[in-house]
Amino acid sequence: MMLASNTVLFRLSEEGRQALNDLPLDGDLVKAFVVDEDERGAWIIAEQAARLDYPVRLLKWEHFLTAMLRLPAEQPEEVRAPIGFK
Repeated sequence: MMLASNTVLFRLSEEGRQALNDLPLDGDLVKAFVVDEDERGAWIIAEQAARLDYPVRLLKWEHFLTAMLRLPAEQPEEVRAPIGFK
């Protein structure tokens, strides 16, 4: 995935809401900065947890339904003129 080093809005599953029940959630959404990701899930700092002693936590892959983020638009490659061979 391409979540690391991005701020992501996660829509949590029921299990995800239970796992993050110590955070004041906005329904089933949590906005978080993804520190890293691995086979277990995304290591996040939730906006609501930034002031906690241990703000980094694991959000397992099965604990969210969707992830929404903004990625910079890729610039199209410059099309070069053909050399002239046919």
